[in-house]
Amino acid sequence: MYLEPHHVREIRSCGGGLIAAAPDPVTTRSDCGKTFVIHANPSTIIWRGEIFHATSVLRRGDDITASGMVHYPDEHLTGEEIWANLKATEGVIRKVLPDRIIVDQYHGAEKHSAYPRGRATVMLDAHTRYVDGARADRKAGRSIRAVGLEIGKHGTSRFLASTITLYE
Repeated sequence: MYLEPHHVREIRSCGGGLIAAAPDPVTTRSDCGKTFVIHANPSTIIWRGEIFHATSVLRRGDDITASGMVHYPDEHLTGEEIWANLKATEGVIRKVLPDRIIVDQYHGAEKHSAYPRGRATVMLDAHTRYVDGARADRKAGRSIRAVGLEIGKHGTSRFLASTITLYE
């Protein structure tokens, strides 16, 4: 929340499964059953594997996370950013194939932490962007952080990377 002269500026975030997406609004339902209505406008950034400015790219059932400005007194939310099916992982590269990388997720994280364990399959395509390093730098044993679009069922450890960061 930001206090500005004669105005309170509050940013909120919410999310859940997408139950309806009109040009305006987008409606989600959280795991606890609460419904959120997020208003969209042409400046709303919508990410679903890449950046869009129209809600037509969203699909019923998408896992939505949004942040936006709260308007008073009715407390309606205007989305500044809406993310659909965002997935990320960190770990050590175990295997490199032409179209995918197999990652041992959160290698070395504490045993009782909430980080997911096991292997993740990071799919690659011509649009995958390398922030540090290049495609040729993908080698077993290197550390990686990958962010992208979850494909398949929600909660799977397989996704299409939009951005990859490689570490020594």
